[in-house]
Amino acid sequence: MQNHQRPSNNGNNRQRHFPRQQHDRTPPPNNKSPYNFVPLSETIVFPDWGDKVSQDIPFSDHLDGELDLTIEALSPLFIRNGVGEKSTSTDDFFFYKDSTGKAHYCLPGTSLKGMIRSVMEIASFGKLQHINDQHYAIRDLHNQQYCQTIRNAQAGWLDISEEDNWKIYPCKFALWDRTKGCSQLRISADYFNKQQTAAQKYIKFDQLTKRQFEQNANVEKATGVNNWGKPIKRPDEAIFSETGQCKGKVVFTGQPQEYSASDFRKAKNKHHEFFFYGDSNKPFPVDAPTRKAFLDIHTELTATTDWDNWIKNKELLAIRKDCFGGRIPIFYLRSNDGMKLRFGLAMMFRFAGEVSVGEAARNSNKDHFPMGDEPFTPDLADLVFGFATPKKALRGRVQFSVAEAVGEVKPLPAERVILGTPKPTFHPAYLQQPLAKNGLLDKKDYVTFLDGDAKLRGWKRYPVLNNAKFIPPEKASDKTYTSFCALPQGTKFQSKVRYHNLRPVELGALLWCIQMNPTESCHSLGMAKPYGYGKVKLKIDGLTDEQIEKYKEKFIDYMNERLSGSGMDFKTSPQISALLAMAKFDGAKPDWDFHYFSLDEYRNFKATGQVLKEYPR
Repeated sequence: MQNHQRPSNNGNNRQRHFPRQQHDRTPPPNNKSPYNFVPLSETIVFPDWGDKVSQDIPFSDHLDGELDLTIEALSPLFIRNGVGEKSTSTDDFFFYKDSTGKAHYCLPGTSLKGMIRSVMEIASFGKLQHINDQHYAIRDLHNQQYCQTIRNAQAGWLDISEEDNWKIYPCKFALWDRTKGCSQLRISADYFNKQQTAAQKYIKFDQLTKRQFEQNANVEKATGVNNWGKPIKRPDEAIFSETGQCKGKVVFTGQPQEYSASDFRKAKNKHHEFFFYGDSNKPFPVDAPTRKAFLDIHTELTATTDWDNWIKNKELLAIRKDCFGGRIPIFYLRSNDGMKLRFGLAMMFRFAGEVSVGEAARNSNKDHFPMGDEPFTPDLADLVFGFATPKKALRGRVQFSVAEAVGEVKPLPAERVILGTPKPTFHPAYLQQPLAKNGLLDKKDYVTFLDGDAKLRGWKRYPVLNNAKFIPPEKASDKTYTSFCALPQGTKFQSKVRYHNLRPVELGALLWCIQMNPTESCHSLGMAKPYGYGKVKLKIDGLTDEQIEKYKEKFIDYMNERLSGSGMDFKTSPQISALLAMAKFDGAKPDWDFHYFSLDEYRNFKATGQVLKEYPR
């Protein structure tokens, strides 16, 4: 297993993973993803006794009892101690211990409950609801829809003086070349050729020119040709001159990489800035959904700084007030009827998706991810484990106690790895995609969040890895590493599961989700799951094998009854097949070659829809 994790480029803050497209045991060639998805079902099962569940009034067939649960770690396991003990390094954390101060290592009951609940949501064909309903940004130069649309970007000034009444004042814009324009402005281009943010450019320009953002220029039509000699449309060009016919403002955007005119390899790097002129005094409004989408995508890590500087940086606030009339220079796209608006802080700005994550889930079934004032209908996992909404709540009828380690346990030496968090911005993995004839993704038909009918692929799971080893990337900052002390393979814990007023079908669902396939399946728990940590096997005591099977069959029979209209059989359905395939563990020879994409691999995948045949070792 190799790991190549790089900083995000082009502002999308995305993790670079190739999606696993199959649900059988053997991964497809060149698959490197540490996660996969259980397909999102278009059928959702809502128990018809949902409005009759009570803590006080028992069902006629109610069951109360207690199960003894033994949890065995099949690989090193780590759950972070949220408070209290740390090592001398701020990056090192120790294993969770109970709040009594005992020296026992423990598994929190809430962690066990969450682990089993996530399985029940899938196994009982429940609704996908525990997701962040956020609009994500798209800025993909390999996406034809994006490239064709962004060519029509216009310039304007954003007025946010009224919190709930944003307005945009349209204007015209032209480019100016730093290799020419800086000398005309009597400043050196060297100040702006280094990699830096737009705010740093504004502040430097302010210091050099004493706030001479307003300039005169002649605007000329620019022409150019592509690599095949065909004419291409280019923005107008501004030539600064004291006698220039157009009066406007100098506008900067960020410098993603250093520019050097003498280095032919960087000759195409950014060396233009902007000139905004011809301001209109007739603004148009920014509606609430557009405002929310803009703010959503500007809370991502790589975008936060740009927006925060305009609203928090004291020096930039002063420039904005004294030179720009309190407004912010932006670029926007607006439909002819004015009903659709997108805008951002650069000419090739990031688009907020047509659908949010929640809306993409609802495209499979509108009962996924309830929104707004829609009535909340509980699924089986809600009824068993409880739920809370602004208007309705139910206490769970199953509780997991803290699981204490058995015997003396000695933690392993500290491990130091990189733990990334995949993001839904990588649409080839997170959204349902059409496959080409060769079984790979067809980049021409990529579905993105720009498509109104985009559908989420399903529940994200970390397939059980038979073996895993962390291999550090060639270049990585110390800040990206996390250190922890895991407990060794073979550590055992004991817990109790108490259930109250469960119907036989519900108890069967609980037992099935704890065991899944008793001889092959295990769960994943804790941190570093992509590297094979956290594989745990659960053993039930308190019921005989015959009793367990009897209740599990009641659950399976119930599911088959409810799925009969969809033509699916519970055991062979795509959802259960995928879930069990990802939970299979046999301790055999490793069969999973996993690493994060290198930047070159990622670029190749985005450009061609295919991964490289050979990987750097």
